[in-house]
Amino acid sequence: MLQEIVETLLHFAHYPSFLEAVATNGYYDGQVFRKCAQIVARTQLLEPVDVQKFESFVAEVEKAAEGAANLEETLGEIPEEFLDPLVFTLMKDPVVLPSGYTMDRSCITQHLMNDQSDPFTRVPLTMDQLQPNTDLKAKIEQWIQEQQQKHAAQ
Repeated sequence: MLQEIVETLLHFAHYPSFLEAVATNGYYDGQVFRKCAQIVARTQLLEPVDVQKFESFVAEVEKAAEGAANLEETLGEIPEEFLDPLVFTLMKDPVVLPSGYTMDRSCITQHLMNDQSDPFTRVPLTMDQLQPNTDLKAKIEQWIQEQQQKHAAQ
């Protein structure tokens, strides 16, 4: 099973968005990934070239996780209007639901995989009903830049 999981990860490893998603989804544990790399190398579950690719993948994910942690530290306290109302994380791609609520696209996508309804009103909801909130996204991006500039000036 470990072999199949690692092979699946390797199929997506070349996508930067996948690396970021693995690093920031809340389930990432660098120690577990390093242990998996050791096991597949020691037990020869994969060809040496694939073991090397997986070790590189683990290193890249660790770098992405560190970058995300540094960004969180740099940003400090995030204004409430920029937080997803369900998971209270900074929204990267805010979308407006038909009910008028705004959520991060990744959070509502995850919710809709389990339950095809608006999490606030329980009214049926599909992905095609979501509208990008470009104004809020621009405000968030501007705020992030300002915070990074403040941090760099210190």
